[in-house]
Amino acid sequence: MSMNSDIHSNNSHSSNSYSSNHSSNNNLEGSPDHLVVLVHGVGGTACELKYIAKQLSKHKSLLLKAPEVNHGLTQDGIPQGANRIYHWILDIISSHSIKYLSFIGHSLGGIYARTVIGLLHKNHLFPNYIIPVNFITIATPHLGARQHAHLGSHITGRFLKTFFGDTLLQLTLTDSLTSPDQSFLLKLTDPFYITPLKLFTNLICYANVRYDSVVCYTTGNIRLSCITDDVLDKNQVSYPAVVEDKNDEHIQDVDLINDSLERKIHRVLNRLPWKRYAVFPSRPLIAHTGILNQSDIVRYYCTFGILGFKTWRASGSTSCG
Repeated sequence: MSMNSDIHSNNSHSSNSYSSNHSSNNNLEGSPDHLVVLVHGVGGTACELKYIAKQLSKHKSLLLKAPEVNHGLTQDGIPQGANRIYHWILDIISSHSIKYLSFIGHSLGGIYARTVIGLLHKNHLFPNYIIPVNFITIATPHLGARQHAHLGSHITGRFLKTFFGDTLLQLTLTDSLTSPDQSFLLKLTDPFYITPLKLFTNLICYANVRYDSVVCYTTGNIRLSCITDDVLDKNQVSYPAVVEDKNDEHIQDVDLINDSLERKIHRVLNRLPWKRYAVFPSRPLIAHTGILNQSDIVRYYCTFGILGFKTWRASGSTSCG
């Protein structure tokens, strides 16, 4: 399957058509002008991020929107899901006077968002007409989730394809076993996708340090190893808590072969100025989803972690009500 042809196809909206629509909406005085797209993960719904939207809704220039176009469709491949979100975003910005754009993606939602911005940039929607501000991921498997392919890549690939579709093949880096360099997550490190990512004012990722059985800390925070216990002891971390992970000198190498897909992906993403936050959940059994709904953690996102929302004028409209 050709990933690029799938994701780059059917882009019926051109930058010229957007330009004319955008100009016609510039006279909407007082309407929210900063679109924040909240993207759910595998098998999820738009309302998974409702609590975060509620916390942000006090900012009157934020237009908070959660796409529903992937409800029940997250198994058919990352490019397909991202393409649906891309066209959904075009519909939003064609009917609103949008000047700024931010993303908040949970789990697979962060990967969808990284894919979507390539399409938006290709069609010159930003930075030409819209200024990219915040790109935030929460428990997103940036380096893949190969730990879930523990049965053996060939067997697991066939199993995942049969029961879970192309998306999990891509997330577990088993979508191109004969040609690993064609893996979709590795293609997401091409300039087509990385160039627009660099345009965002803030790049922020959050990941659970422990107890997340779906997305482990290293892939969620673009690290090759987890925070060491001595760092945790020095910070006297208690649960729940959020700690910025900026101690690169404490990151120890792990036993991965030099040319592994994870290392190739990490090498590119690690060059970007990410702010990484380690989340210590208080509810271990639901850490992967609890990271979205734990009140003190979410307050931290909205007060300290999401830096751009403190300085940009910010309305509270969300699909979840």
